[in-house]
Amino acid sequence: MVEKILSAEVGTTVNDLMAVSKSVREGVRRKLTMRRVPTAQQNLLSRVFDFVEDATMVVASEELVGDSGEEVGAPVPEVTPILPEESEDVSVKENDVSEEYPTSD
Repeated sequence: MVEKILSAEVGTTVNDLMAVSKSVREGVRRKLTMRRVPTAQQNLLSRVFDFVEDATMVVASEELVGDSGEEVGAPVPEVTPILPEESEDVSVKENDVSEEYPTSD
């Protein structure tokens, strides 16, 4: 259920971003150049536009896969973490205070 909600939200966001046409993006880039916006900001905006174009291609490819009847977004198998074998001994070693170097109070 949560996966469906998240995918719907992501899809909505991508669709909103796709609504910005390529000609509008190019116009924005030209205006930024004409207004002498700092290069760092222009580069950031370019990266955002590139992300939108990449997202558009991903959504289009997922729609094609979805139309063919294959499952999109199959769940990833759960992985169990690898723990050290003697985890109790590790905590004992950390708290072991050696008497070789007594503290002077």
